[in-house]
Amino acid sequence: MLIKGKIIAEKLKGIFPRVVHEIQGLFSSIIVYDDKEPKYVICVANTLTPYIYGRFTSIDKANTLDCNQLIYMPNGLFVYARSAEEFISKMLYKMKRFRQV
Repeated sequence: MLIKGKIIAEKLKGIFPRVVHEIQGLFSSIIVYDDKEPKYVICVANTLTPYIYGRFTSIDKANTLDCNQLIYMPNGLFVYARSAEEFISKMLYKMKRFRQV
């Protein structure tokens, strides 16, 4: 099975100083760091569909790092895309907007 989260995690390594990826069943959990502190947790569904969907939230507002639970928590924003590049682009845009709120 194609692990979409792993592809996204590899591409995020060029954007964030540290990226940690873990497979959690149907989801991939990705934690990105800003300097030395964890900043966001990203959950990406490893589905067989051609689309990529996931959710990210600030690590400060995450009650858990388990994507099976985090995907249903009220904090965070969803991202839907057709490619890893589109997913990252939309997510970075939302992260910038998220910081302003």
